[in-house]
Amino acid sequence: MKLSAADLAKATGGQWQAVPPAEIHGFHFDTRKLVSGSCFIALTHGNRDGHDFIGQAAVKGATCAIVERICSVNLPQLLVTDSLEAIAAIAAAERQSFKKPVIGITGSCGKTSTKSMLHVLLGANRTYVTPGNWNNRVGVPMTLFGLSDQDVDFAVIEAGISEPKEMELLAEMIAPDLVIVTQLGASHLEGLHSMEGIAFEKSRLMNAAQANASLVLPASVYAYPDFHAFASQACVVLENDALLPPSVPKPAKTVRYSFTKKGIKMYGIEFNLASTSKGMRSNAALAITAAQLLGSDLVDGSEGLSRWRAQPFRGESFFVGEEFFYIDCYNANPSSMRDALHTFLNDAPQDLPRAYIIGVMNELGNSARDYHFEIGKELALRAEDKVWFIGPDDLTEAYAAGASDSSVAKVQISCTSQPKEIESEIRKFSGAYFLKGSRQFKLESLLSKSLNPHY
Repeated sequence: MKLSAADLAKATGGQWQAVPPAEIHGFHFDTRKLVSGSCFIALTHGNRDGHDFIGQAAVKGATCAIVERICSVNLPQLLVTDSLEAIAAIAAAERQSFKKPVIGITGSCGKTSTKSMLHVLLGANRTYVTPGNWNNRVGVPMTLFGLSDQDVDFAVIEAGISEPKEMELLAEMIAPDLVIVTQLGASHLEGLHSMEGIAFEKSRLMNAAQANASLVLPASVYAYPDFHAFASQACVVLENDALLPPSVPKPAKTVRYSFTKKGIKMYGIEFNLASTSKGMRSNAALAITAAQLLGSDLVDGSEGLSRWRAQPFRGESFFVGEEFFYIDCYNANPSSMRDALHTFLNDAPQDLPRAYIIGVMNELGNSARDYHFEIGKELALRAEDKVWFIGPDDLTEAYAAGASDSSVAKVQISCTSQPKEIESEIRKFSGAYFLKGSRQFKLESLLSKSLNPHY
């Protein structure tokens, strides 16, 4: 992106403390990735103070910096009150200069897979998407900064939150023309407190949407009252013969999909999917519905979707020789854990012993032990199966208590705080492997190079 120094000052309300460069070409907050000629952003909202690295930024070739206090470095500096708010203002201006449809995606889980499938359906060459999981207060503006450089017809932007009020800030930047809410589940409860709190915050993405924006969401999400205010803009996606409760306002549109052996069928077209988990089918249906509303060719899209694969460690299953693996090591909450367990039970060969390697689920607040107990209680192990629970003692013990309550023998249950402590046990096992837990545990590290296709 290119911005003039005057544009930057106008957007942020900042003041240049020296003669700035004529143009600013890109922004970076990490000196390790800084490109010569760009503007360095001295962020103060993380574990480190970006002002401590402004000297390195100058050495790396930064032409200027956005700062909250002037530093003794020979570099033009734009002084602002808050650097995070400043980049949000720049991002909002950048978004407003993009005149094609912007799709905002939020939800407790499924954001990235829905984004990736929509990318395929709309056309990879025609669509700009959030890179990786840059979906927070830093990631969203960094994503939007590149928007004006893209010769595309669509932009798909993820919005992830963990605290109240965050969505309002992200929504003001994204200002979507279409909103997708994937699924709501117990996640980030330490900040959002309850399912009702999650629904309220997620619904805020529509508040800053364009006046004629469409809202695409599953029936389970539309059931929350906070989404009823958008009934006249809502397209509710229903599974099979499901019905909306008579107590909810009638949405502007309903769309149905049915299960097939390899995926789903909707709009008279069969879409084959890499994963047939219930969650993935729902995410696909949402992406397909959004693509249809945006005028995309669904026949062409179905061919692309049949070749689509989830990102590594995000709900993928595969064989290595005669051994079967289901790996979802990126994140975990009760909803996604149940969906993954159900998929594993359906897909794993019945004749193979099963190894369940389950990490704890983070950020569940005061109800964390109860959620872990309930997941443990849902495990149904056969005599030849084994489960390892990984994480802090209080939560792995809750998992184990639930499993024991479900008649899993104690000899089949192991609890540990770190994956490396059970590495040798796992590698002695042979059969079907289920790996899922919060990202901090990096459960895929338990697999040897010969068993992990992403090494």
